Amino acid sequence: MSFYRAFYLRFLAPVRVSAGGAGEAAAAPDLPSDSLSAALVVAAAELGGERIPPREMDELAREPPWVVSSLLPWVGLGGRPVRFVPRPVDRRFGDPRGTKPSGGRRDERSWADVGYVSVDLLNDPLATPPRSRCGTLAATPREAGDELQQVQWRRVIERGRSTVDRVSGVAAPFHLGELGLGAGAQAGAWVAVRTEREDRMQFVRVLLHYLADCGIGADRARGLGRFEVVHEGALTVEEGEEAGRLRVLLGYASPDRWLESALEEPEARYSVVRRDGRAHGALGGLGVQRKSLRLLAPGAVLPDRGVLVGQTRDVTPEGFTEHRIYRDGRTLAWPLARRA
Repeated sequence: MSFYRAFYLRFLAPVRVSAGGAGEAAAAPDLPSDSLSAALVVAAAELGGERIPPREMDELAREPPWVVSSLLPWVGLGGRPVRFVPRPVDRRFGDPRGTKPSGGRRDERSWADVGYVSVDLLNDPLATPPRSRCGTLAATPREAGDELQQVQWRRVIERGRSTVDRVSGVAAPFHLGELGLGAGAQAGAWVAVRTEREDRMQFVRVLLHYLADCGIGADRARGLGRFEVVHEGALTVEEGEEAGRLRVLLGYASPDRWLESALEEPEARYSVVRRDGRAHGALGGLGVQRKSLRLLAPGAVLPDRGVLVGQTRDVTPEGFTEHRIYRDGRTLAWPLARRA
């Protein structure tokens, strides 16, 4: 039996996350599922301290007892929190049969900035659903009312930085995105969490409240990345595989053999990103460049292979021997639709 919970966070300060290296095309920064999982591992190391033997800490990092989504938007609309999920790759708004609304021509370009759609909109695509003021969110008219168009959920400011690799001694410039998630009391980010046991969910609960005080992302010592857990709710997810059903990824995934088989199906729609970054240093190795890894990005649409997809990967760089470094390439896949 698996346990699922949705944790609703309200950020008290912006989050700083990697936005790409110097000379790279600027990518829209977010707080990915693998980074959130790593932050939970760091929190466990800081809370446990020397009481946790190194071997147990390695086991925790290699196979965390949780699976998480990326941080996703929630907005208070009509007196209730409305959850948003990544916009599915190549998912068209409007009639799924391709008819033109009101006899006119659909303008897909106007939806280029939409990154997240409400869960209801997944099941009821519209030609012109209401959007947030920042253009990032889209929902059904019933959900949006007059409120969604006032929401500026996402703000990004890029700042240049550099770090020194402990192994090579070479300075590496990179960019940090100062990411504002939500504005005011009725918006923030939510995360879906899956564990195999209730005590493991309680462990995640403790770690999230610890991170709320310490912050997540870069420059936590300056108070950035702090948040509060404003609500926790039950989350119902259909676990079993079902022929003809599609799922959309809620985070970043490193393909395992099941996911690789899904990618070969003609219905699969996805984009691939390269993730590298530097070790956080809670277990030693601050600033060490991790091996890069190609991951499926959130919003990938795949034939149903169950709710849990992906695998954890060893990204320890050559020459670094203090401990192993891992990237959690597991995430959750949300039921989307059935093939006709």
